[in-house]
Amino acid sequence: MLGRELARVLAPRDPILWDRHSFDITDAAAVHRAISQARPSVVIHLAAYTKVNDCQRHPDLAMSVNSRGVHAVAEAVNAVGARLVYISTDYVFDGRKRSPYTEDDPVSPVNAYGRSKAAGEGNAALVPGALILRCGWLFGAGGRNFVEAIRDQVRNGKPLRVVNDQVGTPIWTGHLATAIAALVDARASGVLHAAASGSCSWYEFAQAIVELCGLNVPVEPISTPPGDTPRPAYSVLSDARLCALGMGPLPEWREGLREYLRAL
Repeated sequence: MLGRELARVLAPRDPILWDRHSFDITDAAAVHRAISQARPSVVIHLAAYTKVNDCQRHPDLAMSVNSRGVHAVAEAVNAVGARLVYISTDYVFDGRKRSPYTEDDPVSPVNAYGRSKAAGEGNAALVPGALILRCGWLFGAGGRNFVEAIRDQVRNGKPLRVVNDQVGTPIWTGHLATAIAALVDARASGVLHAAASGSCSWYEFAQAIVELCGLNVPVEPISTPPGDTPRPAYSVLSDARLCALGMGPLPEWREGLREYLRAL
């Protein structure tokens, strides 16, 4: 989803676009070969195993893609003297806090996906001046996302029962891609949170989707079922540092949802 939007935003710069069919991110030799031949000035690393439940079942695979794959990219980037932008996640936090997480808060992931992405952050930091960009709940064109999952359930006549005890910030990939391009131009570095304005629970997100789609269907709030993969109960990210750089605040998440639905 984010790669598609970045390709659109960066199109005037004629970017090199790689996907998982180009080479295997876990094959260090293939990664080195691709980056050494291209000799880019900046590498924006999006490749990740993001299915949280699958990561919990296959933690070794999650670590291979989300940590060791990043290590291979970092080494290759260093070899050509390029800059690195690494996209991370709010799931590096445990969710015990009740105010927006800052970049200085310690990471403490509660599931295999979060642990693998936190390890990936450590490997990305091996590149001097790397930008490690944490973001929230992505939605956008080009991939499965929560918005489409809700719309599919309505189309299939399934009841909408959505958890109300996990709070975060949805962000449209269009807004995030534009922010990433600006941060690259500004040569931003270090750990940075890129969050849409506002926050909501998954239940409130579902309510907004139903409302903006003009669907007359009820949404029932539920608690996270016992036995589900652990997720942070609260993972809202502070945008104070982004704003201090003059890059924020980013548009409110409902505005991103409206833009996405209009584009459809």
